[in-house]
Amino acid sequence: MLIYVLFMLAIAYFLYKESIKLLKDESELLKEFAADPAAKKTALSLMRKVLLSSIFSAGLMLACFVVTKTTGVMPKPLAAISILCYTIGFIHAMFKAKNMR
Repeated sequence: MLIYVLFMLAIAYFLYKESIKLLKDESELLKEFAADPAAKKTALSLMRKVLLSSIFSAGLMLACFVVTKTTGVMPKPLAAISILCYTIGFIHAMFKAKNMR
């Protein structure tokens, strides 16, 4: 569970840093989006959506970890909701990104 939390936070940190670079037009990863203001706005919106879903998912999984350690019983629905939250956010962002091109 902690590995999942750390992974989600690493994704959030990467997306945060990349969005700051994109705002400053310094992004090497997303150069083609920096030129077009509409594409830049959409890319930032999608990165924000994935960032927020990964942070929320990490928070839920951390809550699941705390409950497991305090009660000794793993709340499986909470873990499933945590994973589902990130999955839905990521897939939604990818479908929107597909429609950008």
